[in-house]
Amino acid sequence: MVFKEMKETTRFIIKMTILTVLSLVAARATAAVIPSTESDIDKRVFPIVVEYVELLKASGVEIPFQYKIQVVVKKEVLAEGAVGMAFGMFADSVVMVALDPDIFYLSRNQMRWVIFHELTHDIFNIRHESGLFLMRPVLPEYVTDYDVQSGMCELADYLSVI
Repeated sequence: MVFKEMKETTRFIIKMTILTVLSLVAARATAAVIPSTESDIDKRVFPIVVEYVELLKASGVEIPFQYKIQVVVKKEVLAEGAVGMAFGMFADSVVMVALDPDIFYLSRNQMRWVIFHELTHDIFNIRHESGLFLMRPVLPEYVTDYDVQSGMCELADYLSVI
């Protein structure tokens, strides 16, 4: 039991260190970021973040945006092979998503999928094991607009019962 608590404490410390480093990286990336009082979102993905919020609102899902949202494009902070990571998952005062710059080589629907997936991790603390199509740990090779819309509808239904 003590070992498990130590492991959780170590994870928490590592996560907080990563969050601090990512905040510093995001603060220095001012050329690619639209500053505002609400959020710091890379301008290249800003429309997709807005779409995510609008789709959830249209489905009746309220998003708790009392905190600053950050979406940065920085390969250096990601785990090997990751296209994106939700650094604020289970840290409810933080919404911080990092994306690999290679995301811009994906199709628009794959980009939407990745960003929606990472925001869902971060905002709602939903794990891959949730059973949701959108939360599968591997990006589908082909993603259609229908896939993205269906995934968001399934997410809205899921959130309405938890």
